[in-house]
Amino acid sequence: MFLLRRWLSFTVLPTVLLFLVLKSNLNAVESREPDTPEGTCTTSGVCDTIKTVLVTGSNGFVASWIVKVLLEQGYSVHAAVRNEAIPDKVNHLKQLTAETSRLKIFSTGDLGSTPDDIWDAPLKGCHAVIHASMAMGWRDGRHKMYEPTLAGTRQLLQAIERHTDSIQTLILTSSTAAVATQDGNAITDESHWRNAQEDIEQESWYSATKIAQEQMVTEWAQTQKKAGILPPQFQFVSIVPTRVLGPPIVSTLPISGWIQILRDWLLHPPAESNDTIEFVHVQDVARMHIAALEHPEAYGRYLCVDESWHWNELLEYLQQLQPKMIIKPYKGDDDKVPPKQFSKERRNTLDVAFRSMKTMLKDAVEYLEAGDELGGLSTIKF
Repeated sequence: MFLLRRWLSFTVLPTVLLFLVLKSNLNAVESREPDTPEGTCTTSGVCDTIKTVLVTGSNGFVASWIVKVLLEQGYSVHAAVRNEAIPDKVNHLKQLTAETSRLKIFSTGDLGSTPDDIWDAPLKGCHAVIHASMAMGWRDGRHKMYEPTLAGTRQLLQAIERHTDSIQTLILTSSTAAVATQDGNAITDESHWRNAQEDIEQESWYSATKIAQEQMVTEWAQTQKKAGILPPQFQFVSIVPTRVLGPPIVSTLPISGWIQILRDWLLHPPAESNDTIEFVHVQDVARMHIAALEHPEAYGRYLCVDESWHWNELLEYLQQLQPKMIIKPYKGDDDKVPPKQFSKERRNTLDVAFRSMKTMLKDAVEYLEAGDELGGLSTIKF
């Protein structure tokens, strides 16, 4: 009897215990929710980390900097451009990384004039979208800017609805052209909207386009969430920069935008003006977009503006940087308008430090000097 008990304790009992442990583990595995592909949302509404981002208008000034910062921070990027077959339009993007697997370029044509499924391939496998593109056409703003931008944006939104299994976030690049800045010492914040209809009537097509686009996407995000088409955790953010200043993404690209205008002011004195001006650095704008991706509580509008200067202050500082610059300051003192005031409360929640006006202007002038863009100043005689 003693030997039987010994045999049971050393052979049968451990086997039974092992069987019970294995059965318990198997039941736990079977009851667990199936593994979720990286970057997708589970049926319980829990989303994995954003890994791959679609950036529209990727070869543009601001968008190319967004692509650069995304790549530097380890994201993969689907870069949408009008036509990837044109080398001059995409080579500067290809120079941003040697890891070709992390940068895929897609041709998506002109906004508002492409097939409805044009966005499905670029969206596949993405977890977020940064919509930075708009149609540009100054001579016929209604038909070349306003209408195609809204049509193309609407088309992108409809495509996102077909990819809600993976798309967690949409970030729109807007503009303070869509903001009704307050005069005097009143503080401008994200609640101040310009009136799109007034801008349409005045044929101010850039601001009308930016207002209508941002309002359309805002309404879409709200209504589609309520309808259950977008998941409850879907995140929509609008980044709203003022005039964007800074160098192109690579030095081989020609200067454009506000740095080109700044060069023209240095070489050809602008008329006096009793007005204010604001700039934001392009790299700070790019970092605001990425910060919005990385703050799951981010939502709605975020102003991208730090300082406001009177026109005289701008001219006087530029003359300090380039003593041969001829300036025409505003002569009035009694009626000189004060710099505008902008709320920084929401912006500061994204933890992005902005460059000062002096730093931006000094860097811009040095960039222009290094590129021999200010040679004309040496011929000015006092």
